[in-house]
Amino acid sequence: MRFTITDFVVVLFTCIVLFYKMLSI
Repeated sequence: MRFTITDFVVVLFTCIVLFYKMLSI
């Protein structure tokens, strides 16, 4: 299983979106 930069960006973006949703509540 290779971990690429693209995978990291996707995970990072998902975390940011989830964090943003938590803040907006």
